[in-house]
Amino acid sequence: MSAFRIDESAYDQRMTELLELVMKSASQLPAERQDYLARALMNLLEIDALAPEEIHPDDPAGVMLGFAQAEKGQVATSEEVDAVFRSFEE
Repeated sequence: MSAFRIDESAYDQRMTELLELVMKSASQLPAERQDYLARALMNLLEIDALAPEEIHPDDPAGVMLGFAQAEKGQVATSEEVDAVFRSFEE
């Protein structure tokens, strides 16, 4: 189910040939690129369904700490990352 809803009665439902061509081409891209394009279009259309969450004041410091740890090679193993993701499924 979509996180947002558009009032379809508010616009002509036909796309221009150019927009149809772009959408058809975009549908052939990998999912990551499709999502990138979708977010760019949402931004242009001012659709905020994927609006970023509020940033907590402590977050930037945590990100910088993570960068410093990565530069030192202090990174989690694949097994540790998998364990974290599994913990969200429980």
